[in-house]
Amino acid sequence: MVINQMMANAFWPGEDPIDKRVTMKDWGPPLTGEIVGVIGDVKPNGPEVPAGSMIYWPYPQFPGVFNHLVVRTAGDPFSVVAGIKAQVRSVKPEQPVSEIRTMEQVLGESLARRKFSSLEWHWC
Repeated sequence: MVINQMMANAFWPGEDPIDKRVTMKDWGPPLTGEIVGVIGDVKPNGPEVPAGSMIYWPYPQFPGVFNHLVVRTAGDPFSVVAGIKAQVRSVKPEQPVSEIRTMEQVLGESLARRKFSSLEWHWC
C-alpha cells in the first residue's frame, strides 16, 4: 500500500514507514498490507477540509469500490480522452469510462457551495 504524509507523520513520527505493516479492520475481514511508498497529502473533501490519513491500496484489492483515474496532460485535457478509453478497454473491455472532468471542473464543483453561500443578495 501507499500512504500519505499525514498518516506517516501521525503513526511513525520521525521514522521511515516503508516496510511497516497496517491492518484495516473496518471493511470486513482484516486486511493487512505493507507500506511501499509515501505520497503528498490531498484534500478529497474540498480545500477547506484538512487532509486526513489516507491509504492507497492496489486496485485489484478493491476492484469495485474505487474507480477513479487521474491523468495529467499537456494542452487540452479532452484531446486524450479517446486514447485513455482505448487503453482502459484494452485491459478490461466491459469497463465503462464516465464522468470525465478537468481538475478545474472538479475544483469548481467543490467550491460552488462555498461561493454560493458567500453571495450577497440585494433586494430592491
